Amino acid sequence: MFFFHRDYFRNARGQHLKVFFYGLLMMLLAFILMTVLTGVVFGGGMGMIFGDYIALGIMTFIFGGLALLAFSILVLMPLQYSIYAYYMYGYNGTDFSFKDGLILFRKGNFWKSVGIILLLMIMAMVISSVVSGVVYGLVFVVASLFGVGSALIDPEGIEALSIGASIVLIILQFVLAMFQIAFSILLQLAITMIMLNHIDQPQTTLGSKLAKGLTIAFQSFKDLLKLLFSNFILMIIPVILIFAAIIIMVIAGLTLSTSDTMPVGIAVGMIILTIGIMIMYIFIGYYMIGSFISYYFNGRDRYERKHEAPSQDDYREDGTQHITMS
Repeated sequence: MFFFHRDYFRNARGQHLKVFFYGLLMMLLAFILMTVLTGVVFGGGMGMIFGDYIALGIMTFIFGGLALLAFSILVLMPLQYSIYAYYMYGYNGTDFSFKDGLILFRKGNFWKSVGIILLLMIMAMVISSVVSGVVYGLVFVVASLFGVGSALIDPEGIEALSIGASIVLIILQFVLAMFQIAFSILLQLAITMIMLNHIDQPQTTLGSKLAKGLTIAFQSFKDLLKLLFSNFILMIIPVILIFAAIIIMVIAGLTLSTSDTMPVGIAVGMIILTIGIMIMYIFIGYYMIGSFISYYFNGRDRYERKHEAPSQDDYREDGTQHITMS
């Protein structure tokens, strides 16, 4: 368990702080740019509406919204994906600066990056819609066989169901929800692997990126389970700690209900808990991304050993592969 987390930790040793802070700066840059543009668009639109320039204000909202969408696709999303570059440099032990993370904005790579981001967005929406429709249809057919199909569409119809039918409906809804969550995770994994391959090997064709990214994502069921299960454990730990802390505070509150310092103690405890959970989630988020980077490079190496004849230029003196960003 946690193989990919440990692998990333070991390979990026000595560069963790650099990777983390550069990634944080990139996120702050994206946030500031989006905040400023959103404020200008909606602030200007509201100002015009309250200034009795209603038509002009509405037009500002419409064109401003389109500008925000274009800005998100052309700037924000490439910035967000560029964060992965720092993790990849760190994993490969490569020295890098902040500007090296802007690899998707380089000449000759920018429009390819925007194109693949748009393509992946469209593909994700289409595939999600089709798969969700098919699965929901199958669940509806099964629900209809048990006489609870109408309640699946109209939640108010649950009141008219028997206890047994209600249980069947709840189980079906749970199965549907679990499938949607699992599908979303796998879809996001596939998109991430494709984008990592684009960042790693931007010179390859679109077809190669799609094929290689998808193969890396799903070529090893065992490794896939390792990755997903270990990250699930990491995500569930803070939730368990939160519930445990709340229970302890409730018990302490009931026990010390007559104490004058009880409200202050609970308030201080909540502040400490909140700060601790935030730090924990930041730490977990960092290593979750790192685990995906490790998963990518391990999968890429397996793919290339099986399907490609690697060039000697792709290896260091110690025989380990390095990042092929260009």
